Amino acid sequence: MTSLWITWEDHRRSRELARSLDGMKYVVHELDAFFLLRYPVLLFKTWRSLERERPALVCVQNPSVVLTAFMCTVGKALGCVIVVDAHNAGLAPHRRALSFLRPLYRFLQKRADITIVTNPSLAADVRRSGGRPFVLPDKIPSLPDVVRTNLPGRFNIAFICTFAEDEPYLEVIQSAALLPGNVVIHITGNYQKGGESLLRNKPGNVIFTGFLPELDYVALLASCDAIIDLTMRDDCLVCGAYEGVALGKPLILSDTTASRHYFTKGVIYTLNHHVAVTRSILECLSRRDQLRDEIVEFRSELANAWETSKRRLQRLINAYSTDRVKFREDV
Repeated sequence: MTSLWITWEDHRRSRELARSLDGMKYVVHELDAFFLLRYPVLLFKTWRSLERERPALVCVQNPSVVLTAFMCTVGKALGCVIVVDAHNAGLAPHRRALSFLRPLYRFLQKRADITIVTNPSLAADVRRSGGRPFVLPDKIPSLPDVVRTNLPGRFNIAFICTFAEDEPYLEVIQSAALLPGNVVIHITGNYQKGGESLLRNKPGNVIFTGFLPELDYVALLASCDAIIDLTMRDDCLVCGAYEGVALGKPLILSDTTASRHYFTKGVIYTLNHHVAVTRSILECLSRRDQLRDEIVEFRSELANAWETSKRRLQRLINAYSTDRVKFREDV
């Protein structure tokens, strides 16, 4: 049996999951170009992969919804079993301007043989669309070994940010002004997306790192005393939380249903308001030794739970070759 994992974006979750599944070949097709050129080229490359490998099973990462739509139509027509690893943005359009595409997203969830999601809330959404969900959170990432760097604050906090609409980065910046000056918040990501006023109005204990190469990014996280990763989406498990667990760092996360259900140790939960964020940072620093011990203990628990879920997914994938009807019923 030939199995492919095809993605148009080399994402850590896809890379880790594909590597862990037996016999899965990871294929990345990337092109940084205007969409009128990008999509035809990537679709052609994807078709060539199908033609060359003739896989019986294909896993795809969604986003891209274009790739997913292609595999749920063309791939299914070729007789492939289609497994979709759906990130939050792959289950529904987050931009209001794209809300007219919701029927397409529901169709893809119904069409796929399995839609992998990170938590039970998202699984319920897939079931409502007529799909077959499988819950598998992110694997604790295998991060590269790095040399820790000397940072300017007595206490240093890394705020993992992409300056997206669902990230309350302005509240974190405002919270920095309420903290002692020796508590420095390092904010990752392309801060220019937040507008020029961010630089003019930032407190002195905020450092915008800009987009960092992976080794520099991991070195920053490893050198900080704690990690913040916030979201306004109740059903989102943020990637930075997994990275914090991997590095044994105390976490400050938004008080959401999904996060409370999954990250149960070594975490301070906060409302997405600058006063609450300030209190949470001060509490985290005062309890950082205890929280660090909890995270290290929690890391092994998460790893064991993930392996159990992954083995069940592997059994389901393997089952298709003998009985596709039963395969679909078992999901």
